[in-house]
Amino acid sequence: MNQQHLTEIIELFVVKEKRNRFLEFISSPRKYDDFLHELLNDPRNINPKCVAEDLRGYQESSEIIRKLRKLGAGKEAYLVSEDWDVDGKSGNLEEIVSLVNGGGASFIV
Repeated sequence: MNQQHLTEIIELFVVKEKRNRFLEFISSPRKYDDFLHELLNDPRNINPKCVAEDLRGYQESSEIIRKLRKLGAGKEAYLVSEDWDVDGKSGNLEEIVSLVNGGGASFIV
């Protein structure tokens, strides 16, 4: 868990009314599961202005990468995921997208 990345994600994507709650979640390792659950499973917590498109319908990594690039994604990415094996990984966009295939709910920034 990268506290700085998570704080930035909260400030950029979480609705204003829920930001303090989410910041509390990431301040305690015991509450991190609550953070993951609420971020990844309740769309009401995400600012609708930040949601460009749900990419669940895309099958191939190349399709997802192409769409993310079209939406303005840079070369580097950070992954928040229900899959503990890949949660908190950062790296180039292609590598991060490849980690998501078949895993639980995920948020790529």
